[in-house]
Amino acid sequence: MILAFLESIKYVGHMWPITLLRFFMAIQYFRMASAALAAGLLEHPYLSEQLRLKMESVGVFNAYFSLWSSTIQENWLIVSYVIVCSHFVTAVSYLVGYLVRPISLWAAFLSLHMFWFVETQGDRTQLLAAGIHMMFCLAGAGRCLGIDAYFYKSRRGLLW
Repeated sequence: MILAFLESIKYVGHMWPITLLRFFMAIQYFRMASAALAAGLLEHPYLSEQLRLKMESVGVFNAYFSLWSSTIQENWLIVSYVIVCSHFVTAVSYLVGYLVRPISLWAAFLSLHMFWFVETQGDRTQLLAAGIHMMFCLAGAGRCLGIDAYFYKSRRGLLW
């Protein structure tokens, strides 16, 4: 496995800028998860309050928004745990380069929903993050300096 890790630099060394971006995103997701824990996201229904404030400015996704907002407002604690755990899992996956493709799809889904449901009108950070996650998925970003290089070499498939 270590040999495959080192050989990944030789075969997909042209992907080192994507690898640096992957490490940066891992650090950002660690920071987002720890900031959510420090802010008390698991102790207070902040998501429900933000959804209630955004209800007035709902546009195209009105039916989809009302479906998700009612579910989130009723189960805010479970959704908060899912968000924080998803941030930690995404950070670890991006850091070690394991299962980057499926995790990046989940992170893009989560980023788009955070953009639609939580963020304000002028802030488009989560939309940019969703684009970066989709790039990771399409490029197979875990193959360079990641554990995915070993699995891609031994078991070719869509996950690696």
